[in-house]
Amino acid sequence: MRSDFDSLVTIAIADATQRDIPSSTRRLLRKRDWHLFWRDALKYTVGELQISTEIMAAENDPRTKANLQRLALVRKALTGADKVAAEFRRRAHRAELSENGFYISDRVARSILMRLHPETRPKAPHTSDKAADRFDTITDGCTQGWLAIPRTSDVESLLEASPLVVRNVTARDAQTQQDRNAALRHPLMLGRWHRSLQELAEITCPRAGASSPHALGPLPPDANRLPHEERSNLFRARRFMAAVMQRQAECDYQARWALQAVTQRRKEDPSIIAYREAYDAAGHELAAKYPDEYAYVLERLAPYEYRPGHLDTKVSVDTLTFVRRQIYQTLSSRA
Repeated sequence: MRSDFDSLVTIAIADATQRDIPSSTRRLLRKRDWHLFWRDALKYTVGELQISTEIMAAENDPRTKANLQRLALVRKALTGADKVAAEFRRRAHRAELSENGFYISDRVARSILMRLHPETRPKAPHTSDKAADRFDTITDGCTQGWLAIPRTSDVESLLEASPLVVRNVTARDAQTQQDRNAALRHPLMLGRWHRSLQELAEITCPRAGASSPHALGPLPPDANRLPHEERSNLFRARRFMAAVMQRQAECDYQARWALQAVTQRRKEDPSIIAYREAYDAAGHELAAKYPDEYAYVLERLAPYEYRPGHLDTKVSVDTLTFVRRQIYQTLSSRA
C-alpha cells in the first residue's frame, strides 16, 4: 500500500537526517527482515530528491540549498544501507560455504578427489540443462515444486504476453509506488521483469541525459538553457529513470529471496538428501582407495587451518579457492 511505503520513506528520511526517532526503530531498519525495504525507500528518496533539487536549481528556488543538504544525507544513508546489505550477503555466503564443508579439510580433500575421479560421482537428481542463470534456476525450482507460489490469472497472462506488453506493464508499475503489480514479482516473472527494466533504462537513458543506463548522474550542463517544455520532458525522463533503477534494486532482492528459497527447499528434497549421502559415501571410498592423494591434499591445506581439520574462516574465500585449484592442478598433472 502507498501509505505503508510513504511511512517507510518518512522514517528512512528521519533516520538519514538525524531527526529524533526511537533508537529501536533505527535498529529495526538495519535488521535482516527490514534492511532491504529500508534501502528500497532510500533509493526512491534519492531519486525524488535529486530530481526535485535539479528542478529547484533551474527555477532559482531558495530551498535548493536545504534540499541539497538533505540529498547528501540521504545518499550517505543509502551508502550505509548498501554496506549493511553487503554484510548480510557475505554472512549468508559464508554460512552456505560452512554448511557445504568449504572449511572442513576432510570434505575439501574428498571433493578434490571426486573431481579427479568424476566417474565415481553419483548422478545428481533434478538437474536442468537449461539453467543458464539465476532466473532459470528459479524457474526450475518452481517446476520441481521447491517454490510453490500460486499462479494467478494475472501471472498467467503476463507469462503468455509479448515482450512489449510486459515492458509496458513494467513501465506503469515503475511510475507509481501504489498498488505494485504483484504478477511482475511472481518468481516465474522475475527474469522477464528484469529484462524489461534493462530495456526501459536503455531507452530512457538518452532522454534523461543520464550518464549510463545504470546511473542517472548529474544534470546535463545545458539543461537550464533548454526551452521550458524540453526541460520539463527531461525532468520527467529523469524521474522515470530513477524509478526504474529503484525497481531494478527491488527485482534483484526479490530474485535473491527466491533463489535462497529454492536452494533451501532443494536441500530438503528426499532425492537430494539421498544424493548427498551417496556423494559422501563415494568420497570416503575414494579417500580409502587413493590414500596418498588424500594425504597430499590435507598436507597442503594444513597451513590454512586454525585447528586440525578446520580451515580458518578469516582466510579469504578467494585465497582458499586458489589453493584448492592449485592442489587439483598439481594432482591432475601427476595422473
